[in-house]
Amino acid sequence: MIQFDWQRVKRLANGSNIELIKVMSAITWPEAAPTRQQKRLNPYYWKDYEGISFLIEPEKLLTKKYELPVKDIVEYIALASKRSLAEYLLTGDTTLDIRLAPFIPETNQLLTISNNAVHFKYEQG
Repeated sequence: MIQFDWQRVKRLANGSNIELIKVMSAITWPEAAPTRQQKRLNPYYWKDYEGISFLIEPEKLLTKKYELPVKDIVEYIALASKRSLAEYLLTGDTTLDIRLAPFIPETNQLLTISNNAVHFKYEQG
């Protein structure tokens, strides 16, 4: 599981979905000592992203970043960032109440909506 500050991640990405995925990759796979090439390819290593947003198994999502539509990945992360960490730690619930969603994607192969909740394909725990 990773935790991150969604607002900081968005700000660093500066509106670019590709940059947002790079930031999330740096959080998911932090390098103890990234090589020069790694830092050149992904300048987001070695920064503090601590926050209350979370992904349980970001590796499952981000290892498919070259296969999945970028828009779907970013929507997934954006909606996941709205979940309550405290509620997850207390109940284990990985869904997002639909009333808390800032937007509802028209189509997204990584998300399903049922029982008034957004369900995340790779967040089954």
